[in-house]
Amino acid sequence: VTQLKGNAVTRQSMIDAMREAISCVRERDLVVLAFSGGAASPLRWSFGEKIDLIEDYCVSPAGAQNKGCVPAVRDLASAALEQALQANDELVLFSSDVNIVIKNNRLDPETAITGLRGSELSNFVTQVRNRGGDVVLILDTNYAEGLDIVAEQNRASPGSTWEWQRGAVETDNRPPLVELFGSGEVAAFYAAKSDQWATESPKTGGLQLGALTFAMTEALRAIPSPTIEQLARETDRIMRQDTNRQIPVFEATDPAMLFLSTREPEPANPGDIDIIHPKMRGAAAIP
Repeated sequence: VTQLKGNAVTRQSMIDAMREAISCVRERDLVVLAFSGGAASPLRWSFGEKIDLIEDYCVSPAGAQNKGCVPAVRDLASAALEQALQANDELVLFSSDVNIVIKNNRLDPETAITGLRGSELSNFVTQVRNRGGDVVLILDTNYAEGLDIVAEQNRASPGSTWEWQRGAVETDNRPPLVELFGSGEVAAFYAAKSDQWATESPKTGGLQLGALTFAMTEALRAIPSPTIEQLARETDRIMRQDTNRQIPVFEATDPAMLFLSTREPEPANPGDIDIIHPKMRGAAAIP
């Protein structure tokens, strides 16, 4: 178990902790990465930044031509704007050396949004899964759903997603796929939707603890060895009792995956009887 707290949570220490975890992952291991803290992107912190980009590419939010924009390049400008907005809307999990300075509702040049980018987090998940390990992400932070980890993962292994949130129609788009060797599972617990702030739990007696973190702890007390789906539903039930303003989102490649349990190996001969004791080493008489 590696724990970083307070000023020790620099960007470099976060990367080092993940690199150390990857180095010892073996097939069927489970890696849990929990983050509780701030997260944002340049666009989410400052609408003024978005206006600057729009003016640079001479298009309005509705896509209309601005004064002085050449009509022939309007479509190219719109495409460039979309790319620029996406690049500036990537969520960053804040490290302790982050420095947010907002003046007149705009990000000041002194601002330094440092930490882990969503794409770097997805890369960590990819490396663990490529070693045959499973990953559970607990992201107790603002706009958490916007990290969209499983969608990023599905660019490599499309169509394997279970997603659920309170009040929404449940989706389970998991077609039968040929499981590749070394391909682990991934699940993500997002504290809030992509347009919501994450709150602290009101039940900790003043101790700063995110609502998602507290609810998951309580859920594990009620269900000691849950599946991802069971843990998600119980966590949501507890959070709903505390507040309806914050809606957690859950997704996984396999909702039946057990939380904090090592994945059992597949049977050597499915449908047949396997002799597991004594271990067979050549011919032996079996009573």
